[in-house]
Amino acid sequence: MALTWNDLICTPDKDAIDALAESWAWRIGDGYTPLLFTALGDLFYEAAVVSLDLAGIYVRLGAAPKLERTITETVPIFRSLGVDREALAALIQLRSLADHEKRALELIQGLSCRLESLADRTAPN
Repeated sequence: MALTWNDLICTPDKDAIDALAESWAWRIGDGYTPLLFTALGDLFYEAAVVSLDLAGIYVRLGAAPKLERTITETVPIFRSLGVDREALAALIQLRSLADHEKRALELIQGLSCRLESLADRTAPN
């Protein structure tokens, strides 16, 4: 029997999405809507990467309030990934660096590298 793409994917209904969000609220907080489901559980990693990309955009635009909000929303995601305290401190430090573009972008690059090494450690063999 040959498998098709449709055999490997599903489209959850609103109730399933709500149930997933509720079951993970203890870990990521309220107010998040799952956008992507994966069998590998890499949703949080992808969310962290996208959040860092967004932070970089806000730094380049000089949009300090949006950067601060993004960082505040990203901290629980980093915690759920189990990043070390130094990485969390660097993430929080970004809030105060909106006006120092070069340093903020260096910090974002360093955090991206930490996420990549975390993904390498947790990837299935």
